[in-house]
Amino acid sequence: HIFYYVKSATPFMKRIYPALVLLLACYSVNAQQYLGVRNGNYAGILGSTLNPSFIADSKLSWDVNLGSGSVTFDNTFLYIPKDSLKFFGIGTIVDLFFFHDTATPEIYTRFDPNDPNAKQYLTFSTEALGPSAFVSFAHRKHAIGVTTGARFYSVASEVPAHQAQQAYWENRYEPLYGQFLSDDGIRVNTLGWFEYGIQYAGVLWQKGKHELKGGAGIKYLQPSGGAYIKNVQGSYNIANADTMYFQDVNVDYGRVNYENWENINNYGDLIHGHGWGGSIGFTYEFKKDSADWTYKMDCKTYADPDKNPYVIKLGLALTDIGSIKLDEGASNFHLEAAQASWPDYRSEHFNSNLDFDETLSQIFYGDSATSFVNNDFKMGLPTSLNFTADWTFYKSFF
Repeated sequence: HIFYYVKSATPFMKRIYPALVLLLACYSVNAQQYLGVRNGNYAGILGSTLNPSFIADSKLSWDVNLGSGSVTFDNTFLYIPKDSLKFFGIGTIVDLFFFHDTATPEIYTRFDPNDPNAKQYLTFSTEALGPSAFVSFAHRKHAIGVTTGARFYSVASEVPAHQAQQAYWENRYEPLYGQFLSDDGIRVNTLGWFEYGIQYAGVLWQKGKHELKGGAGIKYLQPSGGAYIKNVQGSYNIANADTMYFQDVNVDYGRVNYENWENINNYGDLIHGHGWGGSIGFTYEFKKDSADWTYKMDCKTYADPDKNPYVIKLGLALTDIGSIKLDEGASNFHLEAAQASWPDYRSEHFNSNLDFDETLSQIFYGDSATSFVNNDFKMGLPTSLNFTADWTFYKSFF
């Protein structure tokens, strides 16, 4: 509910607003970027973003990526019935999601009045891999790669269904009016950053049909923006379309001042902090008989790059280990009150981030400055444990 300062928008933005409110970022991420691509034998430097060991003993001796991107949206709350979708459904999704009649919301949410506290989860993530490359050496047993990219993650977790329903209805869902509903446990974060990395991978061990590869990488990170909500306790009561009450509230939140983006003259104006990240991974291969994928020339045996050498390939990697500190134009706040009210909140208009923060502080403390904590905060990366398995079950079918 603290995002209502974007409320005074165009009709189109009022359609998209409830969904955006629910798409704020990062406690756990289940979405898989570039699904079905990064695990391929010809994924090249792109594959190293899933497991840095993939570029060792690669089918490619070198690879250059000029640019690639991926967008993922996943949630447990909003949906469109399959009967409403036509061929592939893309045009229908756009029409229904952004231009639908809000008088019939039941086809867009999974809100169950009998289970209003059911936890909901939403993820929106986008990745862009910029100019990046790797090169192999020592008969492709070793490889060095460099990457550049930009990424954005937004995840909301532990959101009770009643909160999601009201956000989608812009707090106009009357069946939930006049009752105190718990917001305990909500976690919301969003983070966008640029990254520049270097990585190494090599064959660690070979014996007979067995091969083990390993790889590791490190990245320098520059955040462009971020925000979070955590340690949420308490309850809220939307009395009507204009008045809201709070009870036993405890909330921590932080954000980058997005007014800083109004005057962007160079790359440095986009940066609001710094951080470091890393990844480590291993790949095991159980090989076919060597006669199936090697050849001899000048009395020496060579691997044929056009033939697949393995029956089974297993990968395990821990990626995006690290954190980012936002300390340029950043602030964090604490709200706490046994009771508070926000009358006529829908007519509020805010001139800046600071105006919004001071208004909240006034509501919960009776003073516009008490909620401020300090001018920096740290956010963790969306660390993930990736397990991959690839089986050559018949000739060139995997």
